[in-house]
Amino acid sequence: MLTKGHHFPGVTLVGVVDADALLFSPDFRGEERLLQLLTQVGGRSGRGTMAGNVLIQTHYPDNPLLKSVLVEPYWVLGAQLLKERQQRGLPPMGAMTMIRCDSRSLDSGLEFLSNVRALVPSSSSVQIIGPMPAGMARRAGRYRTQLLLLSQDRRALRDLAYTVASSAERLTRRGDLKWFMDVDPVDSL
Repeated sequence: MLTKGHHFPGVTLVGVVDADALLFSPDFRGEERLLQLLTQVGGRSGRGTMAGNVLIQTHYPDNPLLKSVLVEPYWVLGAQLLKERQQRGLPPMGAMTMIRCDSRSLDSGLEFLSNVRALVPSSSSVQIIGPMPAGMARRAGRYRTQLLLLSQDRRALRDLAYTVASSAERLTRRGDLKWFMDVDPVDSL
């Protein structure tokens, strides 16, 4: 609630509960989101002439990012996280396509995505991760599974994704399985 920019006069203490959820999030932007959150809530505590404190609940107080937050400005840590993203070839420097299934059965999603994975030529320059359950594996009573395709070459990934999508449409699906592709997903959970 406090991260939304509201001003509550007299707030001198802000708590961040379960920072580890973002610190070790399956979403590759998790650390960046934690840094943003800590910066935002830090700005809510101790406004004006009153001093403020931020308490962070974590099982990993020696984590390098958490230690750096105490001494480095946001722009330094943000640049460091962006550099790490570039080294890993993640968007926006690299390209990613997520293929996600939504079904009543975890096994049917994993089976379908295994068949999709088999459509990718072994000579491809695309890195494949999965199939696997999504970060939020069950939502509204349905199972979510995903397959990630990563490449440094955006055009090669686009062409491969088009070919895979065309072939995947012809694959047999069990039950009420639905699937979609998301290019450079904003949320990979």
